[in-house]
Amino acid sequence: MLAFLHLGHSPGPLFRPPEQRAEQRASDADRDTAVDILCAAAADGRLTMTELDERLGAALSARTLRQLAELIADLFPAPAPVRPGTRSASAAPGDRWAVLRSLLESA
Repeated sequence: MLAFLHLGHSPGPLFRPPEQRAEQRASDADRDTAVDILCAAAADGRLTMTELDERLGAALSARTLRQLAELIADLFPAPAPVRPGTRSASAAPGDRWAVLRSLLESA
């Protein structure tokens, strides 16, 4: 699950800034990525089974990238503002969301 993060690949257009997503149509791969993220969040205790069920239904029927992005947006803390010339704090060992956070911060 979420193999693209471990292999160093980009998660695709799902994580582009909102102005770049606009109303771009979602692909099956985009929906699969959102489903993987939702399942991982439920496994981490970030979603109840009821919430997971609702969001999975919405993800599988989503037509646009914006709809998918809205389903996962609240699962990750907002990145802290980084001052020019400073680096963000390194991740704690075993932090499975470190790569995703770094992708979101760099977007």
